[in-house]
Amino acid sequence: MPIAKNTGRFMLPHHGAKGNFNSKMLSFVPKAIPFLTVDQKDFLLKKRPPRVIRTKIGKHFDPVTERREIKEVSGQPGGEDRLSKVSVW
Repeated sequence: MPIAKNTGRFMLPHHGAKGNFNSKMLSFVPKAIPFLTVDQKDFLLKKRPPRVIRTKIGKHFDPVTERREIKEVSGQPGGEDRLSKVSVW
């Protein structure tokens, strides 16, 4: 699948929770750097993702926290700027 092999970032489901993790996800997008959204305190205390998931990931992953926005992890979005349109709904 061309898209999967060229994927650069992959968001782990449900903050990297053990019950929502399947290591086959990582083999589907082998070049991708995993990231997850998580409360900074939970990340620093290693609550999310739990140690077992951190071990299964086995490589660098990026946390997106209230102090580190998604655009800092994945880069600026391409295409049309939709934020201004969404904020007036």
